[in-house]
Amino acid sequence: MARVWDDTLRQRISRRRVLAGSAALGAATLVACNSGGGGGSPTGEPVAEGTPTKGGIIRLRQPGNTGFPSLSPFGPTALVSTLVFGFTAYDHLWYVPIDTGDTEKMLAAELEIVDEQGLQVNATLQETFFHDKPPASGRQVLASDVKASWEAFRDDPFGLGREWLRDIVESLEAPEDRLFVIKQKRPWAWMFGQSGAGSPASSSVLPAETIDGTQFDLANDVLGSGRFLLESHRGGANLKLRAFPRWRVAGEPYLGGVDLVLIPDYSSAEAQFAAGEIDQLDFQNKLQADQMQDRLGDDMYVRTELSRAYNCLMVKQVPPFDNPLVRKALRLAINREEMIQLVERDAAGGVNCGIVPPAQALYALPEDDADMAEYLRYDPEEARSLLEQASFPLDDEFPLLISSPSEELADRAQVLKDQLSRVGIKVRIEAQDLLSVWVPRVLIQADYTLTLFTHLAYEDPYLPLSFYTTFSPIGPRDEAKGRNSMLFYDQEIDDAVDATALEFDLDARIDKVKAAQRLIMQKEGPMINIYSGVSFTGRRNWLKGVVTGRGSFGLFSGRTWIDTSLRGS
Repeated sequence: MARVWDDTLRQRISRRRVLAGSAALGAATLVACNSGGGGGSPTGEPVAEGTPTKGGIIRLRQPGNTGFPSLSPFGPTALVSTLVFGFTAYDHLWYVPIDTGDTEKMLAAELEIVDEQGLQVNATLQETFFHDKPPASGRQVLASDVKASWEAFRDDPFGLGREWLRDIVESLEAPEDRLFVIKQKRPWAWMFGQSGAGSPASSSVLPAETIDGTQFDLANDVLGSGRFLLESHRGGANLKLRAFPRWRVAGEPYLGGVDLVLIPDYSSAEAQFAAGEIDQLDFQNKLQADQMQDRLGDDMYVRTELSRAYNCLMVKQVPPFDNPLVRKALRLAINREEMIQLVERDAAGGVNCGIVPPAQALYALPEDDADMAEYLRYDPEEARSLLEQASFPLDDEFPLLISSPSEELADRAQVLKDQLSRVGIKVRIEAQDLLSVWVPRVLIQADYTLTLFTHLAYEDPYLPLSFYTTFSPIGPRDEAKGRNSMLFYDQEIDDAVDATALEFDLDARIDKVKAAQRLIMQKEGPMINIYSGVSFTGRRNWLKGVVTGRGSFGLFSGRTWIDTSLRGS
């Protein structure tokens, strides 16, 4: 067990703090309350002065405008529930934080890379117990539970981003109660990270007997081994999670639990935050954050972070948009600075985004890079000229699909519509329900022409690159060509992205990631990335021990606490 990823695949990423903000769909509301990892908890900003008060209940706004249609980690609605329970009720073998790139052990006590190419990885589990609910009833977590869980995620037809499980993994084995063995078909340098076995979704561990649904109702209850257990909810809303007393990290959680309060209206959430009825709030823009700071003064803090999430325009490759001249015209028609100012209400509310989002500072191209500068260039006159050359049907109107409800996304779509109209492209905005329509029709079936949306907060560059390949995690699968949600097929781009996954040396991999980005830009890849937002998160002064700068690993913090001398119990 002496050698882990240090010699071959471990990423020795600079310790420079990379600002990393909110995940899409409201996952950032959990940054202060979720379960910890390894032999302790993530560390980031210093804990505020004072001795932690244990047992306080943190009160947060529940993600979304309605209750969860299902609590299950499987099926078409799993994405939203995963952003809560994947960081609270379920546990994982490890996680790779964005600030260091080191593999932080969680359920896994030891890791062994058996061969130089990482084709076999052995994980020895530490002693951990499931929540005390039937049918698991507090029994020990076994390697066979990990195997059953990951195979179920692999086989879930609605699961997004499961390519590592489906295409790279050769077998998952549990030869002993606490020994889990991963075998891969080929070397894959992204294996430990979010694109592989470190996904906060498809690496969750459930009791094996709950997975088929015959002994446990996954749609209405949650059973894992994470630091919080689900105590109650009302129709998927107003969830109450409470500290798991037998959790694997002694002395944690500092919090006694989490109350997620469904507050559909933002103005109501703002009022409840001001009144101290919820402890944290994601403001929609800097102006709102500044106004609340003026109102509450030292009774609140505002944390500003560059989001790892990013906004993009996805263009399906059907006439007339399958013409690279048209794709270039679309790119040149987008004025990012104007969009940031109008949507975020402040120029400081966003950062221009290339193929890899700017929060992934190790891999993202800088704005002074020649290809990046061209990618970000705004030139409506050249755009109009290119449309004329391409004989673009300027009299036609095209649907621009967005998911609903999202006021900010609707604002962004309106700005994009106005910008495209300046070069002669007419679009009409059509809002679709996120879970019942947009995800299954747009992402999975590619039933759209143009769609504007916000990507989740990825923590390595593989997923942002893979969307341009025939092994994309989203879209319909063509047996001959592969899978791509934009119906975009380019062998040279496939090879460039695949080369990053075969490169174990970090410096060489960084170079290959940048080369792949330049190639995608030069070929006018049809997913046009626009900008990453800057989040402004307010927290009341009694909420302490919050972790920042660690990406989603901060969501596993076990040392957040409520100063009850300031708030009360």
